[in-house]
Amino acid sequence: MKKFFFILIILVSAGIGGWTGYHSSEVNSDLTELWFQLGFILIAIGLFSIVHIIIHELGHLIAAKLTGYRFLYFRVMSWALVKEQSKFRIARFSIAGTAGQCLMIPPSNVEPMPYKLYLWGGALANFAVGLIGIVLNGFVFDSLYLYIFSITSLIFGIINH
Repeated sequence: MKKFFFILIILVSAGIGGWTGYHSSEVNSDLTELWFQLGFILIAIGLFSIVHIIIHELGHLIAAKLTGYRFLYFRVMSWALVKEQSKFRIARFSIAGTAGQCLMIPPSNVEPMPYKLYLWGGALANFAVGLIGIVLNGFVFDSLYLYIFSITSLIFGIINH
């Protein structure tokens, strides 16, 4: 998995470098404006990543509910919604190595345990959102940021399957 992340970082860096090189080679290109655009793109990737964490965890939640699981807690970054008995509360905690988590209580007396959709729900949600974004970008909009949003979603689906 470390090799995959290393390759992914190289590909993203190459993409950013290629984009910068292509746009800086234009005759009327203003490098100051180009660096601001690059800064906005990097900020967008960071914000989109948080949105995709939420989408990913909601995918787990929806898939689990469809297969009979009960809600336990939903965490994004260090913020969590926790169900204790029949009440909900907001809590703050984090677990090293995770940016989000959706824990559900499996249904009792069900054989075999319906866990596959629950496990794949997050990646499926990221793939669906990414593909919808690419289709919208191709047929309805022409937005660099929608394209970045869609690619970020697909990357999240791949690395969090």
